[in-house]
Amino acid sequence: MLKPMDELSKLYGKLDKRKEIIVYCQTGTRAANTYFILKALGFSKVRNYDASWIEWGSDLSLPVDDVSYFNFVAVIKTIKELEKKIQELEKH
Repeated sequence: MLKPMDELSKLYGKLDKRKEIIVYCQTGTRAANTYFILKALGFSKVRNYDASWIEWGSDLSLPVDDVSYFNFVAVIKTIKELEKKIQELEKH
């Protein structure tokens, strides 16, 4: 449930409605809520970075302040191994 529009207006009141605003989160889903709220409040230059941090953080050619890498391949491999073990256990 959203806060009343007057509370949202106060919450985002320090932002300049004339400037471009790009909202983002981990995957773009939660940022979509902020996008629609800002549009409803009269912000005209709002954009949602759909892929958000999941895309930016996975592209090693993009600049970052603090470099740390997450090995998705290793995670997927581990998940597949666990799925195999679960299937074997379920057979018994």
